[in-house]
Amino acid sequence: MKVYGNYPKPTLSRGLAKLLVDSLDAKGEVWLISPWLKDVRLAIAQLGDFASLLGGQREEIELSQLLTRLAEQHRLRVITKPPGELIPFRQLKRLAYKLNLRRRLLEERKEEEDLQGYDIIEEVIEEFNTEIEQLASAATVHAETIRIGRMLQAKGAALYYLDKLHAKLLWTPLGALIGSANFTNGGLNYNDELMVEITDETELPKLQSIAQQMGNRAVLAQNYSLDKTLKREEYPLKDYLAFTDSQQLQSFIDLQNLLKQINQ
Repeated sequence: MKVYGNYPKPTLSRGLAKLLVDSLDAKGEVWLISPWLKDVRLAIAQLGDFASLLGGQREEIELSQLLTRLAEQHRLRVITKPPGELIPFRQLKRLAYKLNLRRRLLEERKEEEDLQGYDIIEEVIEEFNTEIEQLASAATVHAETIRIGRMLQAKGAALYYLDKLHAKLLWTPLGALIGSANFTNGGLNYNDELMVEITDETELPKLQSIAQQMGNRAVLAQNYSLDKTLKREEYPLKDYLAFTDSQQLQSFIDLQNLLKQINQ
């Protein structure tokens, strides 16, 4: 068993990189379980010459690139939080409301000469602009988790969503990493985290079984529905879909693309 952390010396990201790279040549199933995902850059220069596997000697590689290789060669299974927990739909509903109010105010200011030139009107519009920017930014904080998951799905991985997910596990035929760290920049590089690598042949099947049980409780991404989330937030489906296609949202193209992606 190996123990990795970020203090006093960071060893976690290197331990992850080594296990992923070593697993490229192994055959079988791979499980990646993490509530959140980020495209962390992993240092691989000291892990040896992987020209045949990674297309030449490299200093670093993005986590998504390594996972893509695994998806192409293995039965990669990824479990993350569902979009309903990654996107704050209550704030999204408020964003739609604020955008509509700002549009109406701008239209009335344009049509009514009496409203033009008043400082208070300009201040109100500026307040709208500030809150709208904040709401749009908050809605995309975890967009990368969805993006990476969908990208791996397109490469052949099975993508699952599990409500209230908190576990973190990487399982490969060669070993498993389990502990507190999410597969994000904070988890792998900055936060005070602890993970252990297990290679014991008697323990690995037990962890694989646990991963499979979590997969059985999860929902495949292609079967996932936002109905429960929208009902909880009292956000009618027709209003939500109209908002995702609205011209107002075109000013926030990253958010619009994210919402269209999860609507597919």
